[in-house]
Amino acid sequence: MLFALDVVFFVLHSALIVFNMVGWAFRRTRKWHLVSLGLTAASWFVMGYWKGWGYCLCTDWHFMVRRARGIEDVEFNYIQLLARVLAGWNMSQPLAEALALTTFAAILACTAWANWPRRPVGGEGARVEGVNVSGGG
Repeated sequence: MLFALDVVFFVLHSALIVFNMVGWAFRRTRKWHLVSLGLTAASWFVMGYWKGWGYCLCTDWHFMVRRARGIEDVEFNYIQLLARVLAGWNMSQPLAEALALTTFAAILACTAWANWPRRPVGGEGARVEGVNVSGGG
């Protein structure tokens, strides 16, 4: 049972990270992406205020399952764990945290760009995708 939970955490937590990275790019997923980023930010910065900046609830639960399996991870965060498990690389904690924070900032910039309201270029009578947006003929 614990092995299955460990695998489920690897799959779902990794899928959440990938969704946070690319969910902004697809119009159909943008609202869910905003919710996901909000929850991630709340974990990192709100819960992190009490538990340590960058605190991740998913990582905490995953590491609990791994400890219950008798696995004592030396990593402090999920990025380090992924680097070791997937690539055999013992990534330093400062590098992993810088990578996560820089990536999160880039994702926020992409999300803002993707969700920013746009006005048609050209003003009155401008056409967007073959549709006259001025309301006239």
